[in-house]
Amino acid sequence: MREPRLYNRTWRRAGPLRRQRFFDILSEQREGGPFDSAFIDLLHKRRSSTIRFWFKLISLQFPILALLVLALIPIHASVSVLGITPAASRNLREILVVISAIFGVIASGVSIYYAVLNEMIEAYVIKLSKGNSETKEFLGIAHGVDFLIFPKSLDKNVHIGWGFGVFLLAVFAALAVLVLSIVAGFLYLHLYVLSDIYNDPSFSRKISVYVILFVLLADFVSLSINLLSGWPIAVRDYTNLQKLSKIEDKDPQKAKAVYQQMARNYVRKPWFLKIFSRAKMPRHVP
Repeated sequence: MREPRLYNRTWRRAGPLRRQRFFDILSEQREGGPFDSAFIDLLHKRRSSTIRFWFKLISLQFPILALLVLALIPIHASVSVLGITPAASRNLREILVVISAIFGVIASGVSIYYAVLNEMIEAYVIKLSKGNSETKEFLGIAHGVDFLIFPKSLDKNVHIGWGFGVFLLAVFAALAVLVLSIVAGFLYLHLYVLSDIYNDPSFSRKISVYVILFVLLADFVSLSINLLSGWPIAVRDYTNLQKLSKIEDKDPQKAKAVYQQMARNYVRKPWFLKIFSRAKMPRHVP
């Protein structure tokens, strides 16, 4: 039998892990350390400048998107964007999508940088609140890491009914549909532009293929950056192993029973599963 796996595999987002890391550093810091109020002010300034830069990138993307849409419209209109007509923009499709792809990669990098700054401020807010959820909520609003405070029935004679909850659910559902619609529309337009460049190239088929490959590569890099920033990643969790170590110090027989249960669970598996697996730490340790 292979050596047992003494940890649990779980999924965690990178953001909370980074936030916890900075919170641990803040908690270990003594009075007058490097992460003082001046450091927090610097974080706020950096975050503000990052937001401004990100909005500038997005404001440059909108004219490019408008030009690409005009290039797809089969009409001879006199309208123009930045002095470029639909006929002229059609001859610039390859250049426009390359510029848009480069801006997209830069925007993704700026987004993850903003996320890191925000997580550091969140860790500071958590430390400052000292475990008080009400204090954390209002400090989060003040520091710009929380953006919504739901009303609560602090008066014993006042109660918020179920209708308010239904209304909030409807608002969030409508917002989710709106966001998904925008993402689906943008994805469809993006793929349609690439297919149009391939089917009717402005320069040559070889150049159009290079442009499409470059754009797809940029899309992959942008998506990978966003995945690393916000999507869950597989991590090893040693929480149950630490619990088991404490149990072993106090009650060795109880810890031995857990190890025996791990072995029994492995033995009960079919033989072909045993080839590719090993005894695992249980999900719940008493």
